[in-house]
Amino acid sequence: KQWYQRRVRELTQFYEYGSYPPAPDTVKGSVSGNVLSIALSSGGNKATLTATISLPSGSGPFPAFINAGGLPATFTSRGYALISLNLPNVAADSNSKTGTFWTLYPKANTGVLLAWAWSYHRVIDVLLDGAIPQVDGKRVAVTGHSRYGKAALAAAAFDTRVTLGVPMSSGLSGVGPYRFFYEQNGANEKLSNAYGYAPWWYSTNLGQFQNSVGHLPFDQHDVVALVAPRAILNTEGLQDYWTNPKGTSVVFSDSQ
Repeated sequence: KQWYQRRVRELTQFYEYGSYPPAPDTVKGSVSGNVLSIALSSGGNKATLTATISLPSGSGPFPAFINAGGLPATFTSRGYALISLNLPNVAADSNSKTGTFWTLYPKANTGVLLAWAWSYHRVIDVLLDGAIPQVDGKRVAVTGHSRYGKAALAAAAFDTRVTLGVPMSSGLSGVGPYRFFYEQNGANEKLSNAYGYAPWWYSTNLGQFQNSVGHLPFDQHDVVALVAPRAILNTEGLQDYWTNPKGTSVVFSDSQ
């Protein structure tokens, strides 16, 4: 099992996500009002990551959802803390290589999906260090919708401190597979689509498979399996055909 997980992380970094960078030299969190600020340094570079905090009533400690927007503040009425990241500020959704991640790692060979996932992990760093006393850093879920759902899956797969991964409508490169499509009712997103309009999400090695995905040495059931034995909950619309809902059910089955 350990060999399998290590090998899948190696393969997916090389072919899909790009390289996960080394841990920052320093990570320090502080809170002012409802804003969490995380001061980071690496190799002489410095940057700050920020997130918005919404807390339930009471003293906690509460389990937390780290999310990229899409969850209403009323979510806290169920007893969950919300820590909301602005992922375009972490890494621009473009080939510009701007944002907190690139300030810290200007030469990184990392796709934007994994750069976004990296930011979830930095929040966990400071939660475990007690930056927000009302939050239990050992009970943390990560979530996001659509492209941010792809990032949430990567965040869960690449950090065992994540208790629960909740990728929502993540589609291809999320819980959606590269190989299996069911298009009787509508088209599914394919690698030639995603890599065509957002190649910066990925390792540069992925483009060669746009018309030959069968040659990829893994598929997304391998990425989902990396989350085990921790929990994962996939959500999407059954008629959101672009996200390939039948394909995601195949991925979930095969990941077991």
